[in-house]
Amino acid sequence: MLGAVIGLTKPLQQMFLTPKTPLNIVYQGVSGLGVACAPCAVLILAGSLMNPPANNGLADSPVLTRRRSPRRNLFEIVLAVGITRFVVFPVLTSYFLLSAYQRGWFARNSMVYFTILLESVMPPAQNIALVLQLENKPGAASRAAKILLILYIIALLPVSILASSGATWFFGG
Repeated sequence: MLGAVIGLTKPLQQMFLTPKTPLNIVYQGVSGLGVACAPCAVLILAGSLMNPPANNGLADSPVLTRRRSPRRNLFEIVLAVGITRFVVFPVLTSYFLLSAYQRGWFARNSMVYFTILLESVMPPAQNIALVLQLENKPGAASRAAKILLILYIIALLPVSILASSGATWFFGG
C-alpha cells in the first residue's frame, strides 16, 4: 500500500525515486530486500524437499482426511490441481477473454491478452510451502513442496503449448 501511495503521488515519487535525493536510500534498501526474497524462498522450498519427516508429512497435513495410501492421495491431489490449473483455467480464461473482447470491454491489445492467457496456465505459487514452514509444520511443508515439484514438472508441457500457440494466435507468425 505504501509503495502504491509513493508511486502515485508525484512529490513523494520525486523524493523517493529520484537518484541522489535523501530518501532514495530508503527505496534502495527496500528494493534490495525485495530482490533477496526470491532466493530465500527457493532455499526454504529446497529445505522442505531435502529433509522430509519420518511420517512423510501426513500427520499434520490438512489435506488428508481419511486413511488412504500416501501415494494414492498424492496422485489424487496432483491430478485435481493439474486438471484445474492446466485445463479448466485456460479454457475459462480463453472464454472470458473472447467474451470481453466481443463486448468491447478491452481494447485490442495482443500483449495483454497473451499475458492473461499465459498466467492462466502457470503452476501454483510456492508460497504455501513457505507459509507451512514458517508455521512450524515441516511435514505439511514437505508434502506441499513435493506436490509443487510434480506440478512444475507437469507444467512444462501445457505452458510450452500455450505459449507457442498463444504467440502464434496473438502475434501471427
